[in-house]
Amino acid sequence: MTAQSARPRTPTGPPPISNLPGQGLPFVGRDAQIAELLGLVEKHGHVLLHDLDVTNQGMGKTQMAIAYCLRYTLRYDVAWWFSCRGAHDDDALARLIGEQYRQLRAACEITDDFRPRRRSDPAWLFVYDQVEFPDRIYEHFVPGAGHRLITSRTAGRTWGDNQLGLAGLTVHESTGLLLNQAQNLTAREAGLLAEVVDGHPGQLLTLAEIARDTGFESARHALRDMRPRGGPDKRGNGLPRNQGPQDPFGTRFLPAPAPWNAQEMAAPSLGGTEFPVDPPRVKAPGGQQGRRAGRLDPQDKRTLIEALGRSPVGRSRDSWDVFVDSIRQATRLDLSAVNDGSNAKDRIISLVNFALGRPRPDAMAAIADAVEERGEGEDEIDTVRRLVDAAVRNWDPC
Repeated sequence: MTAQSARPRTPTGPPPISNLPGQGLPFVGRDAQIAELLGLVEKHGHVLLHDLDVTNQGMGKTQMAIAYCLRYTLRYDVAWWFSCRGAHDDDALARLIGEQYRQLRAACEITDDFRPRRRSDPAWLFVYDQVEFPDRIYEHFVPGAGHRLITSRTAGRTWGDNQLGLAGLTVHESTGLLLNQAQNLTAREAGLLAEVVDGHPGQLLTLAEIARDTGFESARHALRDMRPRGGPDKRGNGLPRNQGPQDPFGTRFLPAPAPWNAQEMAAPSLGGTEFPVDPPRVKAPGGQQGRRAGRLDPQDKRTLIEALGRSPVGRSRDSWDVFVDSIRQATRLDLSAVNDGSNAKDRIISLVNFALGRPRPDAMAAIADAVEERGEGEDEIDTVRRLVDAAVRNWDPC
C-alpha cells in the first residue's frame, strides 16, 4: 500500500481517494469476467475492455469497469475515473484528461486523513472510459505505474493479449437480471424470456420494464423485435439491409416482419403460439391511445425512458426533484398526477406518460430543456433531445 488511512476500509466502499460514478444501471453476473480482468491487469498493468461483437455493442463495459473497481476496492488506495466520451481527436482527449488529472491532484492535496505518494504505483487505478481510439490512448496515460483499465467499443490493433472482449450475459445471468427488475415475473417466465433474447443488457432491461408494466405476455410479444439468442445475426451475418434504429445501449432492433419464424422462436412450454403481428400501442393517461405515426412509437418511448434514467436527472433523488421543478416552472402545469414514489424508473415512466397524454407538447418540450440544464454533451442528453424534438414535430392533438 502507498500510505495508511486513518479511516477503516470497508470491502464495499470506494478507495480513500476516488471519483467513481455510481453503478447507475442494475448489474448482475460477470463474476468470471471480472476475475479474468483482475488477472490481466495484474499481468499487464493496463487492459482494454471492449465489445466482443462490433455489430452488437453496449454490453455493459462501463458498468463492468465500475463493478471491477468496487469488487477489488481494498487493493487500491486511489481509483480515478477519466471520462473520455466525446473526445474525437488527440487534442480534445488531451484537454479532457488533463482537466480530470488536475482534479485528481487537487483531491490528493485536500484529503485530510490520507496522503498517497506523488507518483502512482499499482495501488493506484486509472479508468479511461469510452475511449474512441484505444490504440492512441497510450500517449495520454497519466505518469506512474498505476493500473489502467480502458473501455472502448472497438478492439485495438496493438493490444495483443491484454484485452478482454465482452459478450452477452448467459441465460442464467439474464434470468437473474429479469427477476431482479420485474418482480411480477415467475422464475419460469423469466427463464423463457432469457432463453430467447441474446443476453444484451439493454434488451433485458427493456424486457423487464415491459414485463413490470404490462406483464409477461407483453414482454413475450416484444421479443419478435429483438435479437434472438443464436439467431441469424449472432455475428452480424444475414442481417437485412434495412436495419432498425439503435437505442442508447447500441442494440439493433430488427424491423417487422422478422427474418426468422416467430413460431419456431416460441418456447414449447408456451404452446408454440406465434407472436402477434402488430406491436402494442402506447397507452396514454385517460385511456387514450397514442398513434404510432405521431408523437412516439413504443420503441422510441422505451428508448426515451432508458435515456432519461441514464441521464443526470435519473442519478439521484435530488437531481430528479430539481428536474421536475424546472418542468413545473417552465410550463406552470400541475404535476401532482406524476408518480413521486421511490422507484426512479416508475417516476420516469409516469412523467413520460403524462407528457404524451397532453393535447399540447409543452410538457414534452420542457423535459428536454430541463435535462439539458443538468449537463451537456452526454449521449443520453442528445438522445432525449432527438426523440423529444421528433415527437414535438409530429405532435397530433388527442
